[in-house]
Amino acid sequence: MEENLELITQQEEFTQEASEVARMAASQSALVPYIPKSGATYRMHTLIPKNMAFEVQKSLNRIVKEKGNIDNYVRNALKYISTATLWKAFSAEQVDGIALYLKQFERRQGIIIADQTGIGKGRQAAAVLRHAIMNGLLPVFFTRSANLFSDIYRDLKAIGFEDIKPFILNTDQAAVKDEDGSVMFSPLSPKAQMELITEQHTYPTESPESIQWHKQSGIPLPDPETVPEVTLTHSFDYLPGEYNVIFTTYSQIQSAHPFKRSWLQQLCAQGVEGSHTRKEVVFILDESHMAGGYDSKIGHWMREVLPATRACCFLSATFAKYPEVMPFYGKKTAILETGLSDENLVIAMTKGGLALQEIVASNLSESGQLIRRQRSNEGIEIEYVILDQEPARSLNRERVNRIITLMNDVVQFEQEYINDRLRDIHEEAKKVDESIKQKPKGLGVKQAPYFSRVFNIVDQLLFALKVEEVAKHTLELLREDKKVVIAFKSTMGTFLKDMKLATGDVVAMEELDFSKTLVKGLDSVFGYNYTDISGKKSKERVPLSSLPQSGIDEYHRIKKEMLSESSGLTVSPIDQLIHLIEKEQKPKGLGGHQGLHFKVAEVTGRNQKLYFEGDEAVVSSFRSDTEKAFRLFNQGDYDVLLINQSGSTGASAHASKDFKDQRQRMMISHQFELDINIEIQKIGRINRTGQVVLPGYRYIASDIPMEVRLMTMLKGKLKSLDANTTGSQKTSDTTFQSPDLFNKYGDE
Repeated sequence: MEENLELITQQEEFTQEASEVARMAASQSALVPYIPKSGATYRMHTLIPKNMAFEVQKSLNRIVKEKGNIDNYVRNALKYISTATLWKAFSAEQVDGIALYLKQFERRQGIIIADQTGIGKGRQAAAVLRHAIMNGLLPVFFTRSANLFSDIYRDLKAIGFEDIKPFILNTDQAAVKDEDGSVMFSPLSPKAQMELITEQHTYPTESPESIQWHKQSGIPLPDPETVPEVTLTHSFDYLPGEYNVIFTTYSQIQSAHPFKRSWLQQLCAQGVEGSHTRKEVVFILDESHMAGGYDSKIGHWMREVLPATRACCFLSATFAKYPEVMPFYGKKTAILETGLSDENLVIAMTKGGLALQEIVASNLSESGQLIRRQRSNEGIEIEYVILDQEPARSLNRERVNRIITLMNDVVQFEQEYINDRLRDIHEEAKKVDESIKQKPKGLGVKQAPYFSRVFNIVDQLLFALKVEEVAKHTLELLREDKKVVIAFKSTMGTFLKDMKLATGDVVAMEELDFSKTLVKGLDSVFGYNYTDISGKKSKERVPLSSLPQSGIDEYHRIKKEMLSESSGLTVSPIDQLIHLIEKEQKPKGLGGHQGLHFKVAEVTGRNQKLYFEGDEAVVSSFRSDTEKAFRLFNQGDYDVLLINQSGSTGASAHASKDFKDQRQRMMISHQFELDINIEIQKIGRINRTGQVVLPGYRYIASDIPMEVRLMTMLKGKLKSLDANTTGSQKTSDTTFQSPDLFNKYGDE
């Protein structure tokens, strides 16, 4: 009763009826319908976490009470000629998000737009860029990879704003392209870029200028006896007048060249309101979770620089995966009001756990500094396929058991015969020249035990096990006239790299058997990194002959069993997958290209691939073009798109009304990501605003216990993630159906 009375007294603050607010507050669902304040004609009918809905409505109503009509407020700030023009550019949900940012801009603070991937964070980021440029500020757009510069450019065009002259801080593969692939803006060469934003001066090595420069840049001061003078690079504190926006990836801050981060830091520190040359800076941080690492170079830099910016727009569907990122967001949000040091804030968030994370998310929403909308999964086909059919089930288990047995033999061999030898070498290194007080860091032996690599090997084994089934499901969907995106984690490209193959080499299939990786693992236990007393580092090996005869005999026994093992699995499953799909004829009458066979595009970071021809494979060089692959997939030139982390962010592969090929998209999850941010980003490639048909998902997993465990871990990470991004731990309960073993009963 008291709760209802409180809602009635607040009716004046809300535009919807008190009964509607009461219904929202009483709802037992983790998600409730989002009610936009904007009157924009296009509404996405999104959902908002229940623990956030009431607070977001309060913060939006404060804006309405102060500014009047919310559409007029946004229209005037972004300088659109009419409300109809504004509504043509943005959905109602997006207008609300922009209004919240504008209010924080006035307060010189920031907002976290944590909308689900595909809701339209890109257009909201484009609005912030437009607002900054049209109001005489300098926006700096950070993102994950340079190919996403083209995406923000297309978002700017979509909102009717093309008056940009971007200074691109990246220099490699950073051209900005339009929807047809035409280059609109190109980066300068490294030399031209450096000449434009820096100047060089020569100083004595021990001069105050030199000492200060080296201290700030983190570069050791050279020995003045051998280097009496140094030529130092000083960054300017302004952006040359022909440019009005900066595009950069986070990698540029982490690069070895300190002049880039120094230049950006000075731009922020020297920004002056109303100045034509030294403008106040606004940060737009796309995929902001990438910049929040507590101990990372980018994390330290951001926490130092953010307070000097005029405002900040954080954009990430998974903004707060770990408690350690909260000090980063605290530099431009109400979190700063806790008065805690960065270290103590991390401690508090860690000890407070999910409950405290939910409270912080809710309070940020009430402050108008956090908003998250997401789609309902209603109507989306989600299928979980467990490969437990005989005889494949027994065959797979036998394969895994044999390989695990051999790996356990390697672990035992290392413990019995290698570890003692390495321990002796390490102790001998420490005894050398005891008169030296300051010994080099890492003196002696450093080696990761074989056991630490077992997980990755088994993970790749599970990947290889499922290739034929994934190909079978893909072809089934293709023949239903659907387009398929296959998501996985690793290409296993390092195995090909280790074989030192060159383009054109022909390799027999037996040389590519997965068992060959086991021999490589066995031989790796002999290697170690060694640092001597002078600090010199080298790679060394324990000679086989130095082992006792029993150890030598055991080594040869294990190796012989490995060489006789024929798993029938390849070390390059991704190439086998492509081969199985592309060899199939494409039936006439299907959408897309009219070629004879299905076609596969790939977005990964590997540089070699294999083409299978009978019992042999031919090696070829390879370099994927993310922008081109997605564009041609959406045009219909390709039927299947393979993506790993390289293709997980920003780019669109949905059945958009703007794309030539509008067939339904299906995503097959071939391999789960351990990083929940990447997994969520992948899911969002095919479920986005503007689609004409809903996508579908298939999660394909073997019934091998380790993979069941991986699925359970993924579910646990989703639970923690939801506490941060939505203020609720229940949102993703239906996303992955697997038993939750990670509790006190599972421990027992």
